[in-house]
Amino acid sequence: MSSKLNRVLVIFAYALVSLLYWLPGNAAATPTTAETTEVVSVSSAQAIDRALAGHPTLRAGDADIDAMKARLLAAWGVYVPKIDFTTLFTVMPAVRGDPFNGFTDYDDWGPFVRVDVAADSPIYAFGQLEALRDAARAGIDLSRAKRAIAQAELVYQVRRAYCDLQLAEEVKAVLLDGKKYLERARKRLETMEEEDDPQYDQIEMLKLRVFEADVQERVFSVERDLSRAEHMLRQSMGLGVDVAVRITERDLSPYAFVVAESAQYMALALQSRPEIAALNAKDAVAQSEVDLQLARFFPTLKVIGNYRLAYSPVADDQLSPFASDSYNVHTVGVSLGLSWTFDLGQQLGRYHEALAKQEKAHQDREAEILKLQMDIENATADVKIQAQLIEIQASALRAARGWLIAKSDLYDTGFATLDDVQDALVEYYKRKIGHYQAISTFNLAVLKLSRVVGADVTEYVPGTTGGAPSQNRMDSPKIESR
Repeated sequence: MSSKLNRVLVIFAYALVSLLYWLPGNAAATPTTAETTEVVSVSSAQAIDRALAGHPTLRAGDADIDAMKARLLAAWGVYVPKIDFTTLFTVMPAVRGDPFNGFTDYDDWGPFVRVDVAADSPIYAFGQLEALRDAARAGIDLSRAKRAIAQAELVYQVRRAYCDLQLAEEVKAVLLDGKKYLERARKRLETMEEEDDPQYDQIEMLKLRVFEADVQERVFSVERDLSRAEHMLRQSMGLGVDVAVRITERDLSPYAFVVAESAQYMALALQSRPEIAALNAKDAVAQSEVDLQLARFFPTLKVIGNYRLAYSPVADDQLSPFASDSYNVHTVGVSLGLSWTFDLGQQLGRYHEALAKQEKAHQDREAEILKLQMDIENATADVKIQAQLIEIQASALRAARGWLIAKSDLYDTGFATLDDVQDALVEYYKRKIGHYQAISTFNLAVLKLSRVVGADVTEYVPGTTGGAPSQNRMDSPKIESR
C-alpha cells in the first residue's frame, strides 16, 4: 500500500473523530449490559400487540371499569326489596290468664321465639333512581376513557422507543463502518513501523490511538442510547429485565401520508382523543349529581311489607283481637309508605355544590379544547417543518457525496489537498447521520401528532370529517444506502 493511501486512511480517521465531536450526546458513557435468558424479536406492530396484551396499567383500567359496572348494578339493585330479618330466642317465666286477670308464674319457665321480617322497595323517587343510574353509566364511560388514555400513551411510548432504536442502530452502523477505516489505518502504520518505512510518522500513530479511544467512547454512547431505548420498549411491552428485545424493522424511513390541516385534525380529535371523552364523561357525572341532589328535595314512595311470628308455650294465647299479645302472634302486612327527609340547610348546600362542580367540569372541558387546538396547530406545523428538513438533509447528503467523490478524484490527480479530502469526509458523514436524525425527528413528530389527535394520522384520510383534502403529501424521501 502506498504512503499516499496511508495518508488518506489517516485523514479519514481525523475526519471521523471530527464528526464524532459534532454528534449530540458526546459525553463519556459506558455501555450497560445485563444477563438475558431470552431474546424477543418484534416488529413495531408486534411490540404494540404485546404491550396491549397484558400491561399492568391496562389491567388496572379493566378493574376500574368492572368496579364502575358494579356500581351500575347496585344502582339497578335499588328496585330489589331491602329485607331485614331478625330472630330472637330466650327463656321467660310463664304468663297466665287474660288482659283482665293475668299473672306471672316464676316457678314455671319456658322458651320464647320471635321472628321479624321487614321489607321495602322504592317505586318512585322523583328522579333519584334515574340520576343514580346515569351517574353509574357516566362512571363507566369515564373509566373506559381513562383506560383509553393509558392505552394511547402506552402505544405512543412503544412506537417512540421503536423509532429511537431504529435511529441508534443506523448511527451505530455508520460509526462501525468508519471504525473499519481506523483499523485499516492502524494496521498500515504498524506495518510501516515494522518495515522501517521512511514515510512512517510516529506522531500519526499516537494521534490514531487517541482517535480510536474517542471512537470507542462514541460507540459506547450510542450503545447506551440503544440500551435506554430497548429498556423503554421492554418496559412498555411488560417484559422482565432478563429479556432482550430486538427489532426486525431496521430500515429507518419516514412515514408516507397526506398531512391534513389543523382544523381537520381538530375535528378528528374531538371524536377520537380519549382525554376529550374523559372530560365529556366527567361532565355527565357532574350533571347526574345535580339531578340527584335536586331530586332529594322530594319524597320517595315505597312498598313496605312486615311479617312477625312470636311463640311461647308458657304464655297463654289471647283470643280477643283487641288484646295485645306479644308472646303468641302471627301477622303479615303490606302497605304504601312515603319517606321524606327535611334538611334544607344541608340539602341546599349539597345542591349548590353540585352546580359548582358541574360548571367546573364544563369549563375544564372548554379549557382542554382551547389547549388542544394550540397543541394540534403546533404539532401539525412541526410535522410539516420536519418533512422539509428531510428533503434539505437528503439534498445536502447528495451534495456531500458528490463533493467527496470530486475531491477524491482531484486528490488522486494532484489537484486537491489532503485537507480538502478531510473536509469532504467530515461533511459527508455529518450529512449522512444528519439525514437519519431528520427522518427520526420527523417520525417522532408524526407520533406526537397522532398522540395529540388521539388517532393514527398516517391512516387518516383528509376530508372524512369535513373540510377539503390537503395537498401536502408526505412521500418517503430516498435514503442513501450505506
